Amino acid sequence: MRTLHEEALEQRLTALEGVRPWSPRVVSRLESLIRSNEDSALFRVNPLKFAHERSIAESEAIDLFLHAAAVGLFTMDWMVVWGRENATCIR
Repeated sequence: MRTLHEEALEQRLTALEGVRPWSPRVVSRLESLIRSNEDSALFRVNPLKFAHERSIAESEAIDLFLHAAAVGLFTMDWMVVWGRENATCIR
């Protein structure tokens, strides 16, 4: 089981809350996701799936995860896939 660094988590969540006005309970839903999952589950978290499962607008969920990355809660990598026959991923 992993150890959460409570002080760092609280500081980052507080910073995230101050970035912009969020819909009610959006940041607390993200906090719940972080607290209730192992790192391996969070490694490939999908903002759109998060939005659908928690009845949050997709655009707000994307914004939430982008800002969460900016305050240090997540690291984001983007993958670009093109071509149908020779699909290639670039990081």
